Amino acid sequence: MATPQRLETVRRLQTTMATAYAGLGAWCLLRPQSVIALGFTPRYAAISNVTTRLFARCFGAQAMTCALVLGTSDMTAFSFTAFGLAMVPYLGWNLWFGAGPRKGMINSWMWLDCVGNLFFMGASLWCAKVLREEDRRDMKSRREKKEVQREKKEEQKEKKESHKEKREGQRDKKDGQKDGQKDKRDKKEGQREKKEGQRDKKEGQRDKKE
Repeated sequence: MATPQRLETVRRLQTTMATAYAGLGAWCLLRPQSVIALGFTPRYAAISNVTTRLFARCFGAQAMTCALVLGTSDMTAFSFTAFGLAMVPYLGWNLWFGAGPRKGMINSWMWLDCVGNLFFMGASLWCAKVLREEDRRDMKSRREKKEVQREKKEEQKEKKESHKEKREGQRDKKDGQKDGQKDKRDKKEGQREKKEGQRDKKEGQRDKKE
C-alpha cells in the first residue's frame, strides 16, 4: 500500500540516485585518469591516452546529464520502470567484462559498479510499484468522489422533482378550491333564479286572481 512514508522514501531514493549519478559523473568528467587507474587492470590502465580520457569524460558528462534529469523530474511509475530497465545494458557490461569472455579487463573494484547498477534497478522498480499503487488509489478515490457527486446530483434532482410535485399539488388544490367556489356561486345563482321564478309565479297567480 502506498503510504505517505513510502512515497517520501520514493522521493529520497530518487534524490539518492541522482546524487550518486552526479558525483560519479563529475569524477569521470574531472578526473578520468584516476577512474581508469582504479577500475581497470594494470594491463589496460597502462594504455590510457587522450582518447580514452575523452571517452571517460564523455561518459561522465552523460551521467551528470542523467542525474540532472533524474533529480529535477516529477517521476512517474512508467518513468521509474523505464529507468530501472535501462540498467540491464549496464549489468550486461559488468558481466561481459567482469565474468564473461572479456574477463580480465576490469578489476574487482568494478564489481561495486555492478552492485550500484543492481541498486538502481531494484530501487527504480520498487518506486514504480509504489507509484502504481498510489495511482490506483487516486483512481479509486476519483471514482468514489464521482459516485458521491452523482448520488448527490440524483438526490438534488429527486428533491427538485418532489418540490415540483408539491407545487403542482398546491396549484391543483388551489384550482380545486376555485372550482368549488365557482360551483357555490353557480349554486347560489341557481337558487336566486329559482326564488325569482317562484316570486314571478306567485305574482302571476295574484294578477290572475285580481
